[in-house]
Amino acid sequence: MKRMFAAMAVFAMALAGIGIAVSPAAAAEPTMATIRLVSPVITASNAWDGAKDAADWVTKDYYKDGLRYYRYPVEAGSTTSLTYLATDQDGNPIANHAIKLAVNKQWSLSNAKMQVGDKTTVADPGMIIDGMTNGEGKVTFVLKNNNLGSEGDAIPTDRSKMPANSLYSQVAPKIFDTETKQIIDIVDLSYYKKAGAVDTSRNIRLIAEQKDLTLDTTDVSAWYNIAGSPAYLKWFTAGATSSLTYVVTEFDGVTPVPAGTTVWLNINQTVPEKRSNWLKADGSPLDAAKTAGHEGAVSGVTDAAGKVTFTLKNTNTQEEAENVRTEKNKWSCPTRGCAWNSDVANELATGFYPTLGGAVLEKYDRVWGHLVQMGAPEVSAAKLTDTATINAPKTVNFTIKNAIGEVVPGAVVQFSTNSKGTLASTSAVADAAGKVSVAASATAPGVQNVVVAYVDGRGIAGTAITAITWSEPKPVLSVSVAKRVVSVKATLAKGKKVTIYVNGKSVLVKTPTSYSATTYKYTAPKAGKYTVKITVVGGTTVTKVYTIK
Repeated sequence: MKRMFAAMAVFAMALAGIGIAVSPAAAAEPTMATIRLVSPVITASNAWDGAKDAADWVTKDYYKDGLRYYRYPVEAGSTTSLTYLATDQDGNPIANHAIKLAVNKQWSLSNAKMQVGDKTTVADPGMIIDGMTNGEGKVTFVLKNNNLGSEGDAIPTDRSKMPANSLYSQVAPKIFDTETKQIIDIVDLSYYKKAGAVDTSRNIRLIAEQKDLTLDTTDVSAWYNIAGSPAYLKWFTAGATSSLTYVVTEFDGVTPVPAGTTVWLNINQTVPEKRSNWLKADGSPLDAAKTAGHEGAVSGVTDAAGKVTFTLKNTNTQEEAENVRTEKNKWSCPTRGCAWNSDVANELATGFYPTLGGAVLEKYDRVWGHLVQMGAPEVSAAKLTDTATINAPKTVNFTIKNAIGEVVPGAVVQFSTNSKGTLASTSAVADAAGKVSVAASATAPGVQNVVVAYVDGRGIAGTAITAITWSEPKPVLSVSVAKRVVSVKATLAKGKKVTIYVNGKSVLVKTPTSYSATTYKYTAPKAGKYTVKITVVGGTTVTKVYTIK
């Protein structure tokens, strides 16, 4: 055997002598890889062990059995070197082989500002860094965190306890695109505040009612998670004027910035967002964007409370807009389905990003919007249901607004009703406040539906209904005596029999023909003590004892 190898060596030297290079056989491509973090050395004393999460991810076939997951505390603003060792299915080093590192790994919700070489990322889905193992199967990646030292979690007193992970970058190596062909270590670099660092950040937050999750807003920060800067998805009406109000505070989130502080609102930064068209409230073009990459901007100054309002006019047509939502003033999807999981070509997106100009660290509320078509006019009843008695008319009130909530002075409306009542008019014109009214009447108990209809200039109708429950009034009796005359006054007793009894004997029976007060009199034949009782059907009974002189 030794002679054979010696002969091969001589043969190789001979080939080399005549200019033919001979290379050693290339290593076989691995069929499986194990990639472990070997520096820094992570132990139970310096990191939180996420074995339970790792086991769950393996059970779901996201990763191969053997996965390890840690949260490793790191000082904000620092640089971290991560060295990995890659071995193949036989435990041999995978030398001189391409390897990749995901930084702010996709689906991790990472939100740290990271830099590797000249590549940067601020959030999931992050970036992929290319590397190459050395002859020992090792590779080192150098990660710089660009957050300020004042950002992140509190300085850990016990590194083995799970950090809050409010600021972190999840990193994961891979050789294969198929995660189940490799056993890896996933690490969250959990950044904590630098000792002595002073927080100089400022906050730019939407006022509470504009991010009320029970109305037209939902929190979608997870889609692109930036530390301290949540994102809210809101609906806007195409062709309408919309306003966003922010409160700008110092780092504590409470103290307003000085009055007169200039704030910019950058508008539209992605290609889908740039399909939406905006002007200033007065119809003039937007100013140049304050931050590169955006389509334009408007500016304003804060008041004493730190508030600033931006008002913009959208100029997209109804045809360009997404379908009307199925429910108004409640989180719901357009009639064709939620924009973000349906036909993207039909989306009409927009984006709003406030800034102080980048002079200080900013934590701000992002707004991702979708522009929807105007719905039907907003015709509303002052009362959906009401009650009344049939002895007098009932005034019913309505308010007329257009599809974007503006009152419509001069709107011509039509009234209608069912057979349970009548109306004093079949039409009306709205006053300066967009209000109209009509008098309704009924002659018998029942439920009368009073309907108002308004058709706008697009030919789209809006209606509202007030249901009036009519009932008979309750008759009222009163009695007075003057000398020998007993006077009985019956009110609201139309059609109800009124009977006067004296000492138990009926002496007078009358049926009023009006709801107005009607007086009946009985004259006693002589002085004496009398028991007078008066009854009315459906009403009160009055019994009194009188001594008539």
